[in-house]
Amino acid sequence: MKKVLFILIVSMSVFFSAWQTKELTFVGEGEYWWAEVTVTQTDGDEQYEIQIIYKGNELDSVKTFDYFVETSTNGVLNFGTNNVSLNEKGKFQHKSLSSNSPSTKQEEKLVLKVVWNGITEKIFLEN
Repeated sequence: MKKVLFILIVSMSVFFSAWQTKELTFVGEGEYWWAEVTVTQTDGDEQYEIQIIYKGNELDSVKTFDYFVETSTNGVLNFGTNNVSLNEKGKFQHKSLSSNSPSTKQEEKLVLKVVWNGITEKIFLEN
């Protein structure tokens, strides 16, 4: 009886842990940009959402920009986009449609590289 109860408890633990959602939020800012990356891990998948805000005074000069995000440790997480635009308030937001197997850890640091008008800024994002 104890063996059956033990197997039932372990099975239920595995079942319920598969349905857990874990969110990791990484935030950082540089001289011109502020950013937040949210990594949502659910049921063996990992999806990303990014918000980038231009902090500078010349919003009209930023027609388009490129960004690239990767981990500073193992390089498993990496995504980015070219030629994206800010809204009228200087904000860009995007949620990935694709997903990966969970690889991002809470203690990691992310590196965001933003390129606009021939200028590059690297920002370290921490949880």
